[in-house]
Amino acid sequence: MSTEEQVKRLLSMIGRLTHVVREENERLNHPGRAPGLKEIVTEKEALSRSYEQQLKVLGNEDEMKKVNSELLQRLKEGATHLALLMEENKRKLESKMEATKLVFKIITEAAKEY
Repeated sequence: MSTEEQVKRLLSMIGRLTHVVREENERLNHPGRAPGLKEIVTEKEALSRSYEQQLKVLGNEDEMKKVNSELLQRLKEGATHLALLMEENKRKLESKMEATKLVFKIITEAAKEY
């Protein structure tokens, strides 16, 4: 597979991963555990592993210089957009975990008082 084909494959993967992360972020906006969240997280993890593997394959700078500049620009923009979504995802997950910890703390304290 040529480097350009690999870049196109990576772009496709970035598109799928972007869609999945956006969907997860949307579901994290809702209180409680949103239906289908577990499946989305599983898919996100699998796509993330594949994404990392593809990045390793494309690690050769000399080969990347041969790729069409427009395609490289699309790759850069896609990766930047994905990174921003992943950062938002991280913040939402941390907030959700912190809220869950707080609920458990309140329940624990209430149980001790009872």
